[in-house]
Amino acid sequence: MPVLLLATFLVAGSAYSQNNPEITIFKDEEAITVTTAKEQVGEILKLAEVDINEYHKVYPDVDEVLETGYIYIETGKKVTVLVDGEEEEVISWEDNVKGVLSSLQLELDDDDFINLDKETVLKEGLEIHITRVEKDLVYEEEEIDFETRYVDNSSVTPGGTEVKSEGSKGLRKKTFEYVFYDGEKVSREMIKDEIVKEPKDRVIYVGPEKPEPKPPREERPPQPSRGGSGRVSKAIGTTYTGSASYYGSELHGNRTANGEVFDKNQLTAAHPFLEFGTIVRVTLKSTGRSVDVRINDDGPHVSGRIIDLSKAAAREIGLVGPGIGDVKVEVIK
Repeated sequence: MPVLLLATFLVAGSAYSQNNPEITIFKDEEAITVTTAKEQVGEILKLAEVDINEYHKVYPDVDEVLETGYIYIETGKKVTVLVDGEEEEVISWEDNVKGVLSSLQLELDDDDFINLDKETVLKEGLEIHITRVEKDLVYEEEEIDFETRYVDNSSVTPGGTEVKSEGSKGLRKKTFEYVFYDGEKVSREMIKDEIVKEPKDRVIYVGPEKPEPKPPREERPPQPSRGGSGRVSKAIGTTYTGSASYYGSELHGNRTANGEVFDKNQLTAAHPFLEFGTIVRVTLKSTGRSVDVRINDDGPHVSGRIIDLSKAAAREIGLVGPGIGDVKVEVIK
């Protein structure tokens, strides 16, 4: 019974007696007065034609003998409570949602929530939905690949390698928080990412460069100043195919057929008949790489070979290793 009703009930009780059988019935905001010598609350209500059902709470109870001149009837409200996967309709005489939860002994954990403020005033047909929240931590591990580092080391055989230390993979641990509403997963969030074991690099020692083999030049004249008469000019776009070779250190510093000092580090070439100063594009078929060179010498004087490149030009197209290779020569300037 609400505190106000109890206080009124107690004060009124002192004025009631069998000599003054006037009884007032308070039903919600309505007041009904009857005069009767009947004492039982239920009989008095029947005499006053006041209908009572499951929605009503009567103070005093209908089976009790009235000791005051007042009867109080409070009408409840039917509300729906959804919790733990179940739906229940209840009649409540509480003032607000908080009172309903307390009367049903429904406890909320810290993460649980309801769809209404706890101070929401109760009204007929109100739905109270309690959502149970659970949080779980899930751990996932994944390997971290190691890297391979190459380190120059003069103690290793030229052109060779030596494994100094083998690599090992690291380990990463990730922590995820899963959130469930009423048993259904609603979110997954990574809350921690840590490396529990660092990867170890694989270390390989690399020896010095292996000396480049000299290309076969047994048929080449000892000096590049080779006459150079009968040079011709060809139209741009003219192409030739055949073998190419190169020359470098053994003739570096000597005079070429056009009078220049041969420099193995310049992009130049010898050709048997193209005019000195002609620019040609040389493409090595095995690599697909090209280099533009200037003709400044006469040669090569070997059957089947159509051009002799400086060492720098040969390096550009990947000819230094094999020494000889099939090429296409195109006049571009």
